[in-house]
Amino acid sequence: MIEKISVTNWMAHREFESELKSGKNLIYGCNASGKSSLAKAIAFNLTGNLPKKKIDPRREKKQLCVVDLTIQGSDNKRYLIRRQINKGSKINHTLFIYDVNDLSEALYTAEDAEKFLQNLLGMNQDIFERIIYMKEEDVHEFLAKPDGGVLFEIDRLIGLDKAHKISNDMTTLLGDLKSNFNIVKKDRQQIETAVKRELGIKESKTDINKTRKRLAEIITETDELLKLQGYYETRNELVEKISQIKGMADEQDENKLETKLIEKQVKTQKEQSTVKDEIESEKKKFDDLILTRSTLEAKKDLKDKIIDDLSKDREIGEISECPTCGREMDKKLTESTIKKLKSDLSGIAKNLQKQIDEMESINNSIKKKVGMVTELEKRIVLLKDLKEITGQTLIEFNTNESAIKSLKKKNYPETIKEIEKKLDTLGAEGSELDRSIGRAEGAQEVTSKMVEKRLKQEKELEHKMKIIELIGEATEKTTKKMRETYTAQVKNLAESIWKQYKDESWRIEWDKDFVPKARIISTERELIAYEMSGSEKFLILLAIRLAIQQSLDHFQLLIIDEPCQHLDETNGRLFRDILTSIDEKKIGQSIVFTYNQDFLDGKWSNVLKLSE
Repeated sequence: MIEKISVTNWMAHREFESELKSGKNLIYGCNASGKSSLAKAIAFNLTGNLPKKKIDPRREKKQLCVVDLTIQGSDNKRYLIRRQINKGSKINHTLFIYDVNDLSEALYTAEDAEKFLQNLLGMNQDIFERIIYMKEEDVHEFLAKPDGGVLFEIDRLIGLDKAHKISNDMTTLLGDLKSNFNIVKKDRQQIETAVKRELGIKESKTDINKTRKRLAEIITETDELLKLQGYYETRNELVEKISQIKGMADEQDENKLETKLIEKQVKTQKEQSTVKDEIESEKKKFDDLILTRSTLEAKKDLKDKIIDDLSKDREIGEISECPTCGREMDKKLTESTIKKLKSDLSGIAKNLQKQIDEMESINNSIKKKVGMVTELEKRIVLLKDLKEITGQTLIEFNTNESAIKSLKKKNYPETIKEIEKKLDTLGAEGSELDRSIGRAEGAQEVTSKMVEKRLKQEKELEHKMKIIELIGEATEKTTKKMRETYTAQVKNLAESIWKQYKDESWRIEWDKDFVPKARIISTERELIAYEMSGSEKFLILLAIRLAIQQSLDHFQLLIIDEPCQHLDETNGRLFRDILTSIDEKKIGQSIVFTYNQDFLDGKWSNVLKLSE
């Protein structure tokens, strides 16, 4: 159960925090209040899936983005699940799992945290996306699709879309095998016909030798063209790489790139050395100021003590002695001496403060320059690495150019497109020459062994096709059985919901292709999928999700974002009542996000209203 959600720098919310309860939670808000942002935050936290690929959900890239969920797991312990996106241009997120009672150190991080979370929740990303989280677009796609689309969505929800992919792959493979089988069979039949008719040879042995020689030339030319094509592709990559280096080095002449990078490195090293010298100079000045400050503080302490002693003598009426010459001083002279000493103290204090200010300024300057030294060191390393990369890249480029020049002497095409065209031409010519040789040698070389070889190939292909057909049949049977199991659960639940809230007796059935249809008992009227209204389709969609959801043992959660976006007011209220009557023993927690004010009148365990 999710007990609390907290987000920072996430989509519509700069900061947000709220508690959730077991049972039915309603999160209400007008458009653009951030409802869907919170739904997507929960999905992101539990699965790591971003709302949309390559779309940054952070409000500010320069700030950390954090999504926290406090949950009670299947082990009845409370955990803080934290998924955060770091600062910067790249969208890199990390998962942390804490004990709620001890947030000082994470129990699990990164991959270990992902494994622990999946075991804790008893589900994976696939189950969450298909069953637990009903997005607004899921509803729209289901309501808008015709019969075949509805069937596809039902199969997706119960996890049969993967079985469809396997079945489609098997069908494609079977088609390829049949095509090969027909080719081999036709070839065998042609050979048998040639043997029976005892075809002769029109071409002479000399012609056959010429044909074979040309075939060898085509093979050599094809190999060289493929090499040349690879060289051109490599050159394009290297040119792009060199272009990037030119931009970084601010030098357009590739022959001067390494020199320019060395000059930049030397210049940066000199700059770093200068800054280091300045740091040492300022450190020495700082040490001198420390000595000066100590001297001033000693003078201040001495004068403070003299003033204190003279003041005490004055108060008790004793005759004071001059602190410098030791002669006796009357009261007036004592007062004058104290006044002068205080004046001296004021000057010392000002001078001391000046020393402190100057020390602070020097210290700040040293820190700044230490940072500059670090940055300059990074730049030096970067320039050094870049220089090595540049040298290697230029060597590769020159080697590649030499290879291209050696092949260009044969008047080969100079672009990849022209090479591809030439390869197609050579391929066609080679195929025709192969067939020509085959026809020429047919009557002489065709034997019963060639026929037997093709018969063996036919049997092997027939065996493979049989295996593929058996796999297809097994997949189809398994798919049908899974459909029957889940659709029976959905049927009963959908009929129960309809009778309770529409006061009508319906029968929900599936035809032979498992496309849903509904029959109204009172009128015997039957509706197939494309004839159903939006609310009737939505009933089936909700029944499917609830039926499959109730089969989950550990994490009974249902999240619905804008359930009434595509329904009218009456049907919107109907599904409000359906959602608020879900048995909490079967689905422990549901969270509904909507802008529909009618939902505020429902019976909810917890209602949260979002401001604009």
